[in-house]
Amino acid sequence: MGEVRKEIAEKLLYYRKKKGITQRQLAESIGVKHNSISAWEKGTNAIDIEVLYRICCVLGISISDIYGRYGSYGADDLSFTERQIIEAYRGQPEMQTAVQRVLDIR
Repeated sequence: MGEVRKEIAEKLLYYRKKKGITQRQLAESIGVKHNSISAWEKGTNAIDIEVLYRICCVLGISISDIYGRYGSYGADDLSFTERQIIEAYRGQPEMQTAVQRVLDIR
């Protein structure tokens, strides 16, 4: 599996779970079979761009959220995992305090 397809698969799974919907619910909302969602999340099959757009609409995210560094046109070079860490850091004051202690800053 290619690196881009793998990262898209991971992000699709992450954002679907973050939204709290099942594969079946996502499939029904975009008009595909639920096993298609499974194949995309495993990286077995590639996602058509039109379908990907519908997925993003349902999940409330942008295409850039799915493509990450591959779609950012050089805006940054963060991996998906790094973006998740930053998102957690920004959303949780206790996380910020813990990280600042670990890094001995402030």
